[in-house]
Amino acid sequence: MKNWSRSTQITVALVVLLFVGLIVRSANLKRVARIIAHETVSQRSLDAARPLIIKQRLARLFKDRTDQAKKQAIRTVQTFAADRNIVEVDDHHIPMAQAAAATIVEFLSDLELPVRAAAADALTRMGKPAARPLIDTALTSPDKDVRSNATAALREIGEVAVPEMIDAIKSGTPSQKVGCAGAIGRLKSPRAIASLISSLSAEEVEVRLACRDALVAMEESAVDALITALDDANAFTRQHAAEALGETADPAAAAPLLAALNDDNRLVRLAATYAVGKVGSNTATTQLIARLGDEDREMREAAAVSLGQIADPRAVDPLVTGLSDRVDKVREASAAALGRLGTEAVRALPAIEAASRDADEGIRLAAVFALGRIGSTSSLGALTARVDNDPSALVRQRAARALGDLRSPAAIPALIAAFDDADWRVSYAAQEGLAALGQQAVAPLLTTLQSPDLLAARYARKALVRMDPPPVRQVEVLTGASNPPATRLNATIALGEMNSPEADALLETLSTDTDGRVAEAARQGLIVRGTPAVGAEALAPAVVNGDNGDSDAATEADATAVPAPEPAPAD
Repeated sequence: MKNWSRSTQITVALVVLLFVGLIVRSANLKRVARIIAHETVSQRSLDAARPLIIKQRLARLFKDRTDQAKKQAIRTVQTFAADRNIVEVDDHHIPMAQAAAATIVEFLSDLELPVRAAAADALTRMGKPAARPLIDTALTSPDKDVRSNATAALREIGEVAVPEMIDAIKSGTPSQKVGCAGAIGRLKSPRAIASLISSLSAEEVEVRLACRDALVAMEESAVDALITALDDANAFTRQHAAEALGETADPAAAAPLLAALNDDNRLVRLAATYAVGKVGSNTATTQLIARLGDEDREMREAAAVSLGQIADPRAVDPLVTGLSDRVDKVREASAAALGRLGTEAVRALPAIEAASRDADEGIRLAAVFALGRIGSTSSLGALTARVDNDPSALVRQRAARALGDLRSPAAIPALIAAFDDADWRVSYAAQEGLAALGQQAVAPLLTTLQSPDLLAARYARKALVRMDPPPVRQVEVLTGASNPPATRLNATIALGEMNSPEADALLETLSTDTDGRVAEAARQGLIVRGTPAVGAEALAPAVVNGDNGDSDAATEADATAVPAPEPAPAD
């Protein structure tokens, strides 16, 4: 070392000093982190946190620490919410409270959800000082979850944050505008209406849609401004104003929207066509009927949809003509519109029944819907054909529901036959339809409950259970000792699933039955009221066809005929 040159010695000394400095600095930072993490907002922890907040380094210091330590750091920083002293952060002079909020915003990007939640809650509690950091930093984050938490926090902060949000809507980035519009829409602050309407002409479609939705959320307070916006020079503003007025469904918008049907811009005319239907004014019927012959296929579709919403009987014949349109979507919309007209569209039944055989699935779905809504028993044959033979499970499901909508005993055989459909959604829709028929369907369902077909018996049981009120006394008859064991067991399970005091009393008696399976099903029904009898249903395969479970046939049924899982409702 003596032979080192002077410059080398100086360099080595500097490196050693730097290394020692780094060790000391690291040790000091660890000491500071321990103070903040383990002392419950003491003066020492506040003094330790202050310089880190000003330098915006606290979140990075706690990056690799435990969730509990991070939460404690957030609580410590939150204490500065009332500190109005001006400090310099990144060459900007801001209140200490705002600097603290900016530090907590960094925790919104933490990998752990509990830490993010704690940060969002702290920012909400800090109130107005947190608004600017949330807008400037969190709403520009590439992380969707961070932006969502920021929007929720701004919404919870409330009206005191509205001025900052209005500024962001006027001159912020697209993500800031979208987030602030979402928060303002939930707050329903009238102060922001003008800014929201001015942003309906924004270049970014997501901004326009967010501002439109915010205006819709404000309901009647925004209607006058939206009506005025229908005359705006910008086509986007007129289009989205028409869409928003349609969603508000305010009658005051009917006349202005009717005028907008003749706007020079196609998108405005299209938006107004949909909107007048939602407002529901039949003063638009004549113009909408005229648009069923428009060269624009989207305009024809929109007109058909709106005519269905208005439900003016004058539209029946034009909509029947729409069933022959060359465009599938127009035929589909026309069929659905006729369904919404209900009994007024009875004379259109032949055309709708023909549409139910169309090659396009969407048209068949709409036609079947219409047949159910019109509710004429003359449609029974067409609907039964769809349930039996349609290649689409969705069409079969909708047809089964339509049969139930007829509320006719004549539909019962077709609905029970639908229990055998390969798609559970069809069977479920059949159950709902039979349950809605009530007493008219009880006898056929009780017959099916005794069927050797386990799945059909199960669906029959579910239909009986869904009835209001449930047919307790009629099901009780099947629990009598003279009935086959399988029938008694199915009936007992049905009683266990019925929410009725009468059923409780019967189950108490059956819980001591000499047939062990019946007794167990009754006990399970008493334990789990209003839900499928736990364990009891699994016993059903062992008593098929009146067998007591000792024969080979019963053993084979037990091994193969396992009841299907209970489906969830689906449209």
